[in-house]
Amino acid sequence: ATYLKYHMNYILLSLSFIPIILIFNSFVAKNKFLLNYHGEIHQKFTSNTNIPLTGGIYIFLFSLFFFQTQNPLFAYFLILFLILGIFADKKIIESPKIRFVFQLLIVVFFIINFNLDIDDIKIDFFNNLLKNSFFKYFFIISCFLILINGTNFIDGCNTLVIGYYLNIALIGLYSQIFLNIGISDDLTISLIVFLLIIFFFNFFNKLYLGDNGSYLISMIFGFLLVSIYQNDRFISPYFIVLLFWYPAFETLFSIIRKLLHKISPLEPDTNHLHQLIFLFLKKKYSKNIYNNSLTAVMINLYNLCIFFISAQNISNSKFQILLIILNISIYMILYLNLLKNSLIQKY
Repeated sequence: ATYLKYHMNYILLSLSFIPIILIFNSFVAKNKFLLNYHGEIHQKFTSNTNIPLTGGIYIFLFSLFFFQTQNPLFAYFLILFLILGIFADKKIIESPKIRFVFQLLIVVFFIINFNLDIDDIKIDFFNNLLKNSFFKYFFIISCFLILINGTNFIDGCNTLVIGYYLNIALIGLYSQIFLNIGISDDLTISLIVFLLIIFFFNFFNKLYLGDNGSYLISMIFGFLLVSIYQNDRFISPYFIVLLFWYPAFETLFSIIRKLLHKISPLEPDTNHLHQLIFLFLKKKYSKNIYNNSLTAVMINLYNLCIFFISAQNISNSKFQILLIILNISIYMILYLNLLKNSLIQKY
């Protein structure tokens, strides 16, 4: 009975966010403080109405509880990402280049402060390069910047981002990898319940993550999984890569295609995979008002299946690499086929 009570306390804390979200979102909407729509073309794939961009605020508040016994400093450190994201959402910082510079500065400070690094990727040539301190820091900083911006890129359909990281949390619970850094199953379940609540509100257009939410959730999971790998070398680094493959590849592919079309890789566009899938569904099922959310569900169900398969052998690097190659191949085949029939081929 004592264990059950202890277990329920974690869940009840997550459930307490439901009235908090309802009250604060009502306040935000009434005062028009942090709303989503500014008229950019890429925003029309979500909604033309004013939805509170408050996801990051709730993620930050939850992190104060989540990290209080693991790393209290990190929870408070997240406020820098929250402020930067709110400034981006409020158009106080409009320039993508300036936002990137601030991202870089915060990430550099973050990496050094928490002594994060990756020194073994199972390839001798790169492992020798990682012995160089400059390259080691360049590599891990680049990984976090790719993850942050990739998460922001895929935040174009309801529940796509929150659902993706919910998948990672579920696989973390299934594979028990969070135990390696002192995060109990109870705390992981609390995280999953919290993400499900955000998922629910996001699905029904009651809140969006915004840049502030995308920044925070990607940094939290990036920190968790790099820390897990640092503490347990039994886990293949490519298992970690696979869990982040979608936002990471979205960033790298976006950079390449934008450079080929001679536009800034930092500028938003409407040629991401989720946008092409959405247009395909909209054309085929024009009367379905849930095409936006259906796009996210399809992508996240695929990724959950892949994550589950990968979790069957988290130490086998060859197995994980094959799954990553499979993901990229499917992405490219689907992307190129959808692009042929898409209405958004021009930049």
